[in-house]
Amino acid sequence: MGAKGRDLLLWLFFLLAPLAPFFKALVLPLALLALGYFSFFPYLARAGKKSRELGLKWVVLLPLHPWWARLLLFLSGKKLRWEWEKAFEVHVEAPPGVLPWEFLKGLSSDLELAARKFPGCLFLWESHVPIPAFVRRLIRGGWGFWEEGRWFVPRFPLTARETKGRKVKRGAVVVPQDFGKGVKR
Repeated sequence: MGAKGRDLLLWLFFLLAPLAPFFKALVLPLALLALGYFSFFPYLARAGKKSRELGLKWVVLLPLHPWWARLLLFLSGKKLRWEWEKAFEVHVEAPPGVLPWEFLKGLSSDLELAARKFPGCLFLWESHVPIPAFVRRLIRGGWGFWEEGRWFVPRFPLTARETKGRKVKRGAVVVPQDFGKGVKR
C-alpha cells in the first residue's frame, strides 16, 4: 500500500490500541494492523531491489494495489480520464552531498527510464522536489496533475523525511502507452 498505507496502519493502530483492554474484540484487528505495518519493511526492501534491477539509481517504485491508488485519487478530488494498468508510488533516494543539478539530472533520467519500462501505468508522488520537464509536459497534456498539499493521510510522527520548510506537492501522472516510441511528448 505504499508509505501512505503504512501511515494509515500506524494511525489506526495507535488510535485503537488504548481501547483494546476494554474491547477484547479489538485485539485481533490490532495484531493484523501491526503485522501489516511490519510487513512494510520487507516490501520496501524488495521494491528497492527491483528498482535497482530495472536500472533505476535514485528512484524506488513501490507497487500499489489499484484500489488504494483509486482511493488516493478519489480523496484528492482529482479524476484522471485515462485508464492505467498498474500503479506505483515514486520514492526518491538521493545520496548525500549530490549537487542540485546532478540530482535533478539523475532524477529525470530515472523517471524517464521508469516511464519507458512501464507505459500505461500510474505514478503517484508527494515531494518538495521539482518534477522533471518531461513529466511537466505530460501534465500539461492532460495526463496528470501536480498541486500543493499532501495526500489525505497525514504523515505519522517520526516517519517523514525532512523537507526543511519547503512546500510539499503531490501529483500523479499516467504514462501514455506510446511513450518513447517516436511520439512527440
